[in-house]
Amino acid sequence: PLDPPPPFPPEIVALLTSSVLCYLSTLADGAPHLSLMNFTYCAEDEKIIMSTRRDTTKFRALLRNKRVAVLVHDFPAELRQRAAT
Repeated sequence: PLDPPPPFPPEIVALLTSSVLCYLSTLADGAPHLSLMNFTYCAEDEKIIMSTRRDTTKFRALLRNKRVAVLVHDFPAELRQRAAT
């Protein structure tokens, strides 16, 4: 069995708990597909939770290939508030 990954550093946890938007990159039809996503960080499990409809390009891409890249950006506070509502 694989060893569990080390815990996130405090700086990463701070970013994840203060942000609500990220970019999710998948591979769709051989080309990168980038989506702006809302997310929730579950600190107890160290997981980032996102949701999407089943009729989206990203959902179909994830069914074919579960490897992704995620970029969490520290957007200005007013954008974080707007995204959270």
